[in-house]
Amino acid sequence: MQKVRTFLINKIPEDISSKKTVTVKTGFLVNSTHRDVIISQRDKRYSLSVNNMKNGTKDKEYEIPLSHKDFHTLWPATIDSRVEFKRRTILRDDIMLEIHTYSGHLSGLITGKIRAVNQADSSPLPIPRYFNEELTFDSRFTTRNLSTLDYGDISETLSLGDMKHYPLMGTLPYIIEEGMLKVMVVSTRSNNGWIFPKGQPIIGKSEMEVALLEAYEEAGIRGTITGNPIVVPYLKKTGIYSMILYPMAITSVLKRWPEESERSRALLTPREAGKKMKQQGMKSALGWLEYLREYSS
Repeated sequence: MQKVRTFLINKIPEDISSKKTVTVKTGFLVNSTHRDVIISQRDKRYSLSVNNMKNGTKDKEYEIPLSHKDFHTLWPATIDSRVEFKRRTILRDDIMLEIHTYSGHLSGLITGKIRAVNQADSSPLPIPRYFNEELTFDSRFTTRNLSTLDYGDISETLSLGDMKHYPLMGTLPYIIEEGMLKVMVVSTRSNNGWIFPKGQPIIGKSEMEVALLEAYEEAGIRGTITGNPIVVPYLKKTGIYSMILYPMAITSVLKRWPEESERSRALLTPREAGKKMKQQGMKSALGWLEYLREYSS
């Protein structure tokens, strides 16, 4: 069953920008580990909903309609926890696109969502060219988390504006052998965990080039990039850094490689890899392989 996938958009194409918009406002009266109490506006429709949270996801939802007056009476109470955006909806064949252009404290952020209208359809979703990094697997970009951030936080997290580069980049390397999907992971130099091959910016090389180079040096693999880069958080002693991982179909596994004396490597099923990994961001990126499994089954 396909889920909604979310991507960063740098610029909306002209033919999309002319589409009709719907005003959406979401404010959190309560934003806690166990329960969310939310008021929402979608053009002239208003509602209040209560979501019980279980393991970070919605367990049950109760929703009641609100009047225009009630909504605007409650809205000031959400001043520190809200999102506002204009939504454009595009239906093409069996694909639904939503373009969210944020305003208020998130002004400057644009995201795109895509899903199959026919949930039984397991064919690959055609990702539009103007969709950039995938945010689906990064919990920092859920509505409840975006509600407490501002564009300065987002700009730094996504390396927008003048920065142009992420501080960390790597690959999500996978292979399908005899019908079984496996992913390549490597040990850290300190041998205290398992990660995907990754590295830091190198002058004169693109992020993709660095990612491919690290895959060769750390894991002794070469391959082909097969999808948009995925943004995930990476925890270091000095803080949380954003990393982009390029999905990579492995085309060759070398017997000798530059860092073979410093690291171990292993081809594992996604489930096995998830059990070995301590980095939550990398573990969440394994979700991308579920789409691959769905398409190839």
